[in-house]
Amino acid sequence: MLLRLVKSTSASVYILLPIAGAAIWWRSFITADTYMFAFDNAPTLLYSYLENLIPQGTLFSRITAFVLLLLQGFYLLRFNSSFIFLKQRTLLPAILFIISVSCIVPLQRMHPLLIGNFFLLFALHSILLSYKAERLSYKIFESSFLLALGSMFYFYLVFFIPIIWIGLLMLRPGIWREWVFSVLGFLVPWGIFLAIDYATTLSITNVTENIRQGFLPGNIYSHWTVEILIFLSFKFLLSLIAILYVTGNIKRKKVLVRKIFLFNLWVFIITVAVFILVRQSGMELLLTAAAPVSFLLSEYLLSLRSESWGNFVVFVLFSSYAGLLIFY
Repeated sequence: MLLRLVKSTSASVYILLPIAGAAIWWRSFITADTYMFAFDNAPTLLYSYLENLIPQGTLFSRITAFVLLLLQGFYLLRFNSSFIFLKQRTLLPAILFIISVSCIVPLQRMHPLLIGNFFLLFALHSILLSYKAERLSYKIFESSFLLALGSMFYFYLVFFIPIIWIGLLMLRPGIWREWVFSVLGFLVPWGIFLAIDYATTLSITNVTENIRQGFLPGNIYSHWTVEILIFLSFKFLLSLIAILYVTGNIKRKKVLVRKIFLFNLWVFIITVAVFILVRQSGMELLLTAAAPVSFLLSEYLLSLRSESWGNFVVFVLFSSYAGLLIFY
């Protein structure tokens, strides 16, 4: 019953999911407390402008953050509608993404990656669409351009540029001009940003200093409680089971489907690498990791032949979400 409920494509889920998400966010809506992160020490210039328009800690800021999370969750459904790589059309990726991120209470706020992740998702979708191009694809330029825009809100997205090159290796026939596009697309937005800074101040100090500040030690805030670590350990174990299951059955799938799942796995690997190697990054990267994990878990749950086992997995998964909220 539980498995059939979460696999449902009923229009009612589009109503119930925001209501469930709002219930999870309710404590954040009624309090003015805000969890601080390392990126608050030196926010990027574009995010600083946004904070001036939507002050941090206000109810409007939290509602905006919640709406952005909902939109990203539902945008994930476009991936499957474009490529049909899951076994069926389903809202499951959106459900898993929105609920799992919402249950991380410190992330129930406006933050730069919440904006930057939109551009990352757009970039990933664009590079996957390049697979359909038989000749030179300008989707590569578009993907890099979008990723660069995202890095202007959350600077550490610059370290995700390898995912564009991995996409080129996996999805494209090896046209050298597309590799040039991948670099130019990333440099153009930053070049325009530097030009605007120079035109308004006769200097590029604002941009360069802002980038430098992003790599200074500063204050590192840790919100890794025992409850969150237990939850993530369980989620990692379940994700590992899903990865083993998907890879074990991947030979039966079409070439594009195999490449998309492998591409999702690389997104997850790069996210983990950025978290480990960039000291200033933190818990906010769970937002980026949630997208590929949601697809992997969705494929696993949709592929289960035993309905009783599927119901048990869903029950344990959602119990872990509830437990995290209760005990955090």
